[in-house]
Amino acid sequence: MLFQASIAGLRGVNFELHNPFRDRTIAALVVTVSFKKADADKPTVLELLLRTECGPLQSAEGIQTCFDSADARNPGTVITLKEVYYVPEKPTPAP
Repeated sequence: MLFQASIAGLRGVNFELHNPFRDRTIAALVVTVSFKKADADKPTVLELLLRTECGPLQSAEGIQTCFDSADARNPGTVITLKEVYYVPEKPTPAP
C-alpha cells in the first residue's frame, strides 16, 4: 500500500492512498500526528481516523480537519500510519 500524508496549512492532514489489493476495500486509516508546540515541554500526539472507502486497485485522497493543525506545521512534525481497516468481506453463499 502506498500512503503519503502532510499537514495541509491550517486545515488539517492531507493524505493520499493507493490500494494495491484486488479483493479488499480499505474503509479507514488511523494515523498518529506527533509535534511539539513552542510553549510545551512534551510533544503533542494526536490519533486521527481517516475515512477513505478506497476500492480495490483504486486511489483516494482527502483532508481530515484537525484543531491543532496550525501548531503542527513546524518542521519536526511526524505523521505515521498506525492502523488500516478493511471493509468486511461478504461470505460466499453455499451452493
